[in-house]
Amino acid sequence: MKPEPTRHFSNVSCSDIEVISVLKGNAKPGLSHLTSLYRPFRGEQFLMFASYESNQADTGYSAIENYRLVPINATGRYLTNEQAGKTVKEQIQMILKIRLKDVNDELVRDNEEKARLELDLNSNVPPPPPVLISTNGRSF
Repeated sequence: MKPEPTRHFSNVSCSDIEVISVLKGNAKPGLSHLTSLYRPFRGEQFLMFASYESNQADTGYSAIENYRLVPINATGRYLTNEQAGKTVKEQIQMILKIRLKDVNDELVRDNEEKARLELDLNSNVPPPPPVLISTNGRSF
């Protein structure tokens, strides 16, 4: 899914999405809508456990609870061609394993940052002069 949030009602987000691949069901790849508590950001890809509805009021997916959406592109390692020839269960397990590794890697980085911040807060040594920077999304 490649979402672009468009409007919010209370805690529910209604987003325009692009379905890249359908693992199970009658839905087809292409542009659609998502209604969820999860607020996706532009360019994000995720595995979605959702119901598809098509009626006069709306056409799209409903995955209200946060656990129904699993972000999968945090490291850019997920490619749909890796799923070829695998059963739906194998595909889902593969995606969940990738996400679990991403979450564990994030936890390690977050704990390292936390320790560094705590050390800085508890240190009597003055830090070097601060500089606020922005990369504007560019890599160097």
